Amino acid sequence: MKYFNLISVVFILIFGLFETISGMAVPNDCTVIEEVINTIGNDLQKSYKSNTLNSCCDFSQIICQDFNNQTAVTEIKFNNYKNLSNQDMGKIISQFAKLQHLTTLEMANNLIVGELPNNLSELKNLQILDLSGNCLEDNNANTKLNIKKLNLSNADSCINKNKEEKDLGNNTFIKVYTIIMFIFTVIFILQGICAGTCLCFEKATLDICIIIVCLIYFIIYFILFGSLLIGIYKGKLNYMLVFKYGYLVVLILTVMDRICSWTSKCISKSEGEENTNIAVNLCCSSLVLALQIVYYILAENYIIKYENYLKN
Repeated sequence: MKYFNLISVVFILIFGLFETISGMAVPNDCTVIEEVINTIGNDLQKSYKSNTLNSCCDFSQIICQDFNNQTAVTEIKFNNYKNLSNQDMGKIISQFAKLQHLTTLEMANNLIVGELPNNLSELKNLQILDLSGNCLEDNNANTKLNIKKLNLSNADSCINKNKEEKDLGNNTFIKVYTIIMFIFTVIFILQGICAGTCLCFEKATLDICIIIVCLIYFIIYFILFGSLLIGIYKGKLNYMLVFKYGYLVVLILTVMDRICSWTSKCISKSEGEENTNIAVNLCCSSLVLALQIVYYILAENYIIKYENYLKN
């Protein structure tokens, strides 16, 4: 009897230990699930924490099964969360790879932006993968996958965004126009330097104010045109904004200068200066100003489109 009681106690301890070990399967898988949910955050985290759950298997978007008296997560369906855009999918997939019995993973219509993770092959037993309705670029990440059902189609908003990218990529006209305007401006400035130099020689003075002003204009235009070209080539909005506001200031100053110049020309005309020279000068200056205004409008429209593209 004594030995029988001892054997009974041993069996009870062994059985209790077995139950404890078996029960640890759910916390282990659930720990992974909760880590992922906390990583993703936003509405998914709120939805999960708003429920009173004994384990993650009680969550409606997670399905579990028993394997050899152990409960494991087999299906995850985190779909239709619209504010999950900024996610590190590579890190999330690495965490899901710890779930050895995971066969279905759905994270559709979440508008996740980025590249399709290249570690999807870590999900060894995965049979169904649905990442549709997101904005994920497929860089041949799915070539090594052995999955029965695979859906990686992007959302319509991403298709529209790709169209915007294509439209923004067709910026050859702006680039060429910028280069032409820069060359034209350099010629105009060089003409002013030559005129100032000739004027200095004619008057036999050391006054170089006109030359200094022209050089300053050259530096300013070089910075502005360079900023726009660098912004377009490298996709840097800050450089484009330097051009947008800097060129606007220069354009306003140019308009004021032209008004003063036209006024002085009219005064000269009243004093007897040749009408032909005055008319030619006014026409040339008006044409140059018109080209500058048209150029600025075109460049500003491109910058506005690029700003809207980044916001979307």
